[in-house]
This record gives sequence, structure tokens and C-alpha cells, in this order.
Amino acid sequence: MLLNAFNKAVYYGYIDIADNRVVKGYAPLESCISMVQAMYKEGPIKFVGNGTQLYRTEIELAFGAQAYIPEPLPLTTSLHQILKNGIDQINKGQGITQFIEPLYLKKPLS
Repeated sequence: MLLNAFNKAVYYGYIDIADNRVVKGYAPLESCISMVQAMYKEGPIKFVGNGTQLYRTEIELAFGAQAYIPEPLPLTTSLHQILKNGIDQINKGQGITQFIEPLYLKKPLS
């Protein structure tokens, strides 16, 4: 999933198929594209999220036929998926905190 982080940057999230771990972060678009190209040499790559819509041209140029962009394009994660992930984290004791920090307070990108 790619979400617009503004200023030609994206929030990204994917499942690492080696250990079924969710990987997430943010990076400049070019760095994110390079990272995905290094990880997935073959096979289709499914892109979803409002960052996909915004940077569709760059994604298609970088990945060609390897890029799979579904229509209609899901722009955000469903509330059902957010709830499921939250319950899973609570049950595992992960991500429990005493404060909330908005995502827009991210570190500057170099």
C-alpha cells in the first residue's frame, strides 16, 4: 500500500513473504521504488492506496507490466482491516502505548 506523505514522499506498507511480517515506513518516492525493485525481481506487484493514484505514471514507468494496479483502485485501508489489525495487536500485547502521535509529525526525509 502506498499513501501520499506529500512532498514526493509516500507511506508504504507490505507483507514480507519471507517471515509474514508487516513492514511499514515512509520514504521519498524514488527510494521506495528502488526498495521495491530490489525486493521483487519477478512476478506481479499489487499497488493500492492514494499514493498509487498520485504516482501511477512513475510506478508504471518503473515496473512496466510487473505493476498490477486494480480497478477500481482502493485508496485507503478498510475500517474492517484496521479493526482486525488493532485487535490482533492488543491480543499479542504489541503496539500498546500511553500516548498518540499524529503521523504528520514525521522525521524529515534526507
